[in-house]
Amino acid sequence: MAGTQTPQTGIKNADELITLAAAYNLTVTVETTDRETITAHVVRIAIPVPVAYAGTELGRAIEGDTLTMLWTRPNKGGRGRLEDATAWSAHSSRKVRTLRALTAGVETLGRSSAQYARDTAPLPDDVVDAPHALHIDGKVRKEGIPADRVRTFVKNRRFNGLHTHQDDDGAIVCDNRRYVPMHPQENAGVPSEEQPVTVDTFHADKAAHLLNTLGDADTFTHHHTGRDATTSEDTRDRDETTKAIATEMQGGALAQWTKGAELVLQRSGRTLRITPSPRPAPADDRKHVRTVNGGTPVLIPTRDALAEINHAMMDGKNDVREMSAARGHARIVYKDRERGTVTLRPATADDVTPAARPAATVLAADPIPAAVSVLDGMPGREITRQELRTPADVLTHTEYVVQLRDAGIWTLPNHDDGSAMTRGQVAHALRRTLDNAPGRARTTRDDDGTVYLSNGRQAARYIPAALIAGHSTDLCPGCGTPYATNGDGPCTDGRSTTKEQPAPAAPAPAADTTPLFSALAAYEATMLCTSPRDLDDLARHLHAVSKAVPTAHHREIMAAQADVIEGAWEALRTAGNLRARNAANDQARAAVDRARAAILTVAPHAHRMHGTDVPSTAEEIQAAAVAYNAVGRTAEELPAIENGTPKVRVHCTSDSGTGWHVTATIAAGIDTPRGFIPAHPAIVVKLRKRDGRQDAAANARRVFGALFRVDVPVEYVADRRP
Repeated sequence: MAGTQTPQTGIKNADELITLAAAYNLTVTVETTDRETITAHVVRIAIPVPVAYAGTELGRAIEGDTLTMLWTRPNKGGRGRLEDATAWSAHSSRKVRTLRALTAGVETLGRSSAQYARDTAPLPDDVVDAPHALHIDGKVRKEGIPADRVRTFVKNRRFNGLHTHQDDDGAIVCDNRRYVPMHPQENAGVPSEEQPVTVDTFHADKAAHLLNTLGDADTFTHHHTGRDATTSEDTRDRDETTKAIATEMQGGALAQWTKGAELVLQRSGRTLRITPSPRPAPADDRKHVRTVNGGTPVLIPTRDALAEINHAMMDGKNDVREMSAARGHARIVYKDRERGTVTLRPATADDVTPAARPAATVLAADPIPAAVSVLDGMPGREITRQELRTPADVLTHTEYVVQLRDAGIWTLPNHDDGSAMTRGQVAHALRRTLDNAPGRARTTRDDDGTVYLSNGRQAARYIPAALIAGHSTDLCPGCGTPYATNGDGPCTDGRSTTKEQPAPAAPAPAADTTPLFSALAAYEATMLCTSPRDLDDLARHLHAVSKAVPTAHHREIMAAQADVIEGAWEALRTAGNLRARNAANDQARAAVDRARAAILTVAPHAHRMHGTDVPSTAEEIQAAAVAYNAVGRTAEELPAIENGTPKVRVHCTSDSGTGWHVTATIAAGIDTPRGFIPAHPAIVVKLRKRDGRQDAAANARRVFGALFRVDVPVEYVADRRP
């Protein structure tokens, strides 16, 4: 809303809501209809969709969160009134009856808008370290703004929850303003009027100033034009160019700047035009082709190729039998037969940019070695967080196709999520992952431009769309069907080939997991010890643990059990006054602490159930259920455990507010006619829905369904209670 006048209706309550929405930087539209007797105003308040979320499922969900009101007012005077108000979301709607509820709805939209703005706004470190030019409505208003000032501006907008984003050119964009980084040639002191300037005397600093107007190039092209119309052209470095300018100025030359960063010196019918020579590509971006014994050519950075040539000439010359090198080309014959004969040459455009291939071939390729994680095996040069300030420098393509890592293979996202991403969206994903997992996450760029990303738990790769023949953003690259009609399920095609895993070693004897689940039940009993009966239950749990643990731990468990029964339990049972009861409570707490320490000595994981400790087979689940329910079970439960069905149950509930937050309770156990008997303490996972059209169970299955590695059925149960 910045830069535009807030629309008004003339109705006090409606205008107050519009002003409140404008203060939260929400989008407000007012449609007015004049009739014979009344004037109707339709007011819509919505959250502006961040650029990073545009076109995504979350972006469509944000766009669907609106508040629509109908206000009317008689034309002959009278008070305005609220006829109808509806709060819309991507999957539902509800009527709003009171002004207080409307105010709360606007505040909720405002807080959500501020949170989305903070999540997608660039960090101050993302600002390009160069002076900036301010563009307002496409016109340059100010130049030379320091980068620190722009960083302060970005930090303040991020703190205030105002929408800001950074485009592919590194410019900071907000509302109708753009802070564009200025390149050296844009910072040059070009005079406002191209009038010739006569130089009567020579000043060395004046010559250097004239040369600096052309930028910071290393070499310059000199174009001479004489009286006889003969021309010549040569290239000189900065020092030689400064001397040439000084010579012309000593002779009284006229100097002027012309378009195209060109300096023109005219003297006695002779003209000297000086222009910056184009710089070669940086060593990091240039490539060499390396071939060993005439085999498959491999692209390597020019820096590595030159380092190998220099090493073969200097420190490693004793390992070289024969060598020839000239102008970036080299042939090195090593004495070691395994190293062979190496041929190096500069890469051509055809070498650097591979030809487009069929989508099935590109999507099936997988350079990650078998039995190696993406974090450790991703190929290519590593991309730093500093380089992502200007994405165009490291992301060489404008469109990408994303694949996600699942069970050791690359797969395309679901059809409703889409696989096409722009360079800006890829850069945003890279920055967010590196910021959320500093020191652990990595991202690299392969020789063909493919970008790999992993944080140790999840991984993705972004393939340049130019590598896929006939690619279209409207079609799924895996199955070739249009996104408009192919539904919202997963794509069965577009997967990488499964690599053969090395033959596994002989399986080690399965460890007895019974002590762990007995210890889990005992540790739970230590959390509720406030009466003699609770201490009696703890003693029975310790007795069950002593039966399951190895003999080496029997003494510790039995000592803890004796402290509970003979000391704390007897003291609590016989305490007759307040002083004795306080002493008994202190003794009970000390006994419980010793019992807790003994349990953790037997099973260090007993203080909390870990996902890696969940039993995976039917036999393990039955054994765990017996051990976990050894104390306090009824006579009917043991046959039920033996005859029941082992499974993993995921009980999912949605929050009572927006319904977008899901709490999933995961437990392996036995499904019996008497109910579900758990085999361990439940694991609670909280998540946010990916698709508001589906229930909590379906969203939980989408988020972590592929992470289960069990040989029993996994049942997802949605709690329908409000």
